[in-house]
Amino acid sequence: MKLCVLVSTMFCNDIKKLIDDMNIKTDCIVINQCNIKEEKKEQLNYKKHSITLISTNDRGLSMSRNKALANVSNNIDIIIFTDDDIRFSDDYEKKVLEVYNDKKIDGCSFSVIRLNGKVNKKLSKVINKITMFRVCSVSMSFRYDSIKNMRFDTDFGTGSGKYVSGEENIFICDCLSRKLKIVSNSYVLCRECNVRKSTWFNGVDKKYLKSRGACFARMFPCLYWLFILDFAVRKRKKNIGIIQSIKYMYEGSREYKRSKK
Repeated sequence: MKLCVLVSTMFCNDIKKLIDDMNIKTDCIVINQCNIKEEKKEQLNYKKHSITLISTNDRGLSMSRNKALANVSNNIDIIIFTDDDIRFSDDYEKKVLEVYNDKKIDGCSFSVIRLNGKVNKKLSKVINKITMFRVCSVSMSFRYDSIKNMRFDTDFGTGSGKYVSGEENIFICDCLSRKLKIVSNSYVLCRECNVRKSTWFNGVDKKYLKSRGACFARMFPCLYWLFILDFAVRKRKKNIGIIQSIKYMYEGSREYKRSKK
């Protein structure tokens, strides 16, 4: 089996340094969103691996992930979605491919060491539509044949211009709706390594809550209100008040549903 890492980055000036900093030791596709008049695709070999660099004027994390998916070659078996602010463990290729020796597995979420040194919360062995909310997008891998015709919802995610989060939840939800089997594995795939201010998260504010409401409406057209209530209660210590939180999330859900009529 052959593995490829799909990297989303912005304004990358040195592709080789990026690969070294991330400790990528397999083929990879790097989507570099930058200021360029015409999209440019470059192919190079670096440390015996095939590197595809696509520089584009497109914006948005979902757009970046989709462009990477559209450029995966047919000889690739397993892909990993990731961002430019992580560093892979030395033996990641071996460990990831071992999981996919089980032909029934379509996707796997691995562990990530956070900036505070802690490992992300342990997930249940098999991911479902409840536990999927705890999956970290930079720890997700998939069997390419299982998802090659799927795409991220470009209404959601950093830089989308509409809803600032939720793209990974929606993608996994779409996978589960297609009866794909997604599991978790405690192996530490990577660690976060860059301390930088988020370009979209400013706390649990109106914009964030409206995005959550829209996300719930996208994933659960009939039961989204249950998830809104649950989220408001569970996050009450971080929210701006349960009632106000519910109002903002309902506002986001109604806005999303109206846009799709």
